[in-house]
Amino acid sequence: MLGNREGTIVREVAEKLSDSDTAWRCYCEYYSLDAVFYLDGDLVAQCPKGSTWLANTRIVFEHENDFTSGLFQEVSHLMIARADLRVLVTYPQEYDLKTELDRLADVIRRSGLADPNFLLITGKGVRGENGAWKEVEWKAYTYQADGLKLLNA
Repeated sequence: MLGNREGTIVREVAEKLSDSDTAWRCYCEYYSLDAVFYLDGDLVAQCPKGSTWLANTRIVFEHENDFTSGLFQEVSHLMIARADLRVLVTYPQEYDLKTELDRLADVIRRSGLADPNFLLITGKGVRGENGAWKEVEWKAYTYQADGLKLLNA
């Protein structure tokens, strides 16, 4: 998902978000966030060439392979970042997703943000010989006042 400082899939996402009028950029490991997405105008004007200092982040992104590692930490981290959208990708497999959705919604609710704009993407699949996920079925949930709700349900 992240690969290295330059990213892999997240870099491709930035490219796909871009159009002839708007060029999205992605930077991995920005202040311990897995990735941030921004526009050129979000760079600090005094930022030296070749470095990335942002006055604004549009999307903050966390990726967690281990669903049982304490997702509340990832959500909490996303909630303290100022952004237009917060995104967490994880892989619940056979775990109790409903209970975890309720727990994560509580973290979001308690953040006090009037408009938290939170997207949770889950993937269920199998691991290949190299440990990478394959044959993944993706689902997306958005935060609403009464919890995390499946999109297109």
